[in-house]
Amino acid sequence: MYEHRHAVDTERLKQLESQLKKACIGAEETDHKHDEVCCLLFLQAFAKVNLNFTNYFVFFFKLAKKVAEVKDDLERAEERVLTSEV
Repeated sequence: MYEHRHAVDTERLKQLESQLKKACIGAEETDHKHDEVCCLLFLQAFAKVNLNFTNYFVFFFKLAKKVAEVKDDLERAEERVLTSEV
């Protein structure tokens, strides 16, 4: 009886470890996407040379908003990783 229970627990542990690895990989990919978006948006800001001061302010406000959205997405992905451990 104990051997069967041990085998079942061992198999369940392997499944959980596999799920955790997949979730961690997903979180890392999301983190990389966040970095890419930030870099691209930053480069776009400086590629526009015909913007006046007001337009720069508006652009950077939109940039900050987009970065915050991506950060929220990343935090949600990390939360999913943490809740999948249980």
